Amino acid sequence: MIVGALKHKGLSIKSSKEYTEETDHDEMLGKPNCYVSKAGFTDASVRDINGIPSNFVEVFETQQDAWNRYQMLLRAKSKEKIKSEYL
Repeated sequence: MIVGALKHKGLSIKSSKEYTEETDHDEMLGKPNCYVSKAGFTDASVRDINGIPSNFVEVFETQQDAWNRYQMLLRAKSKEKIKSEYL
């Protein structure tokens, strides 16, 4: 839904994928205090790798849940477990 809105606003989205509890590789979708929906997309203006989504949108039920996820990603970034582009 959000990815569709971004495309409608002019973002050059080449392809997109809605994740389910079964396809979410982070295994957080639908879990307590985690995101309630997740989508990935490729940007047509950026070279992608085999069509694998390189951009993600995670939707949370509460602002606090989103803030906790952001803090978790910052900690992972500081330990160089994720690329800074993820944030």
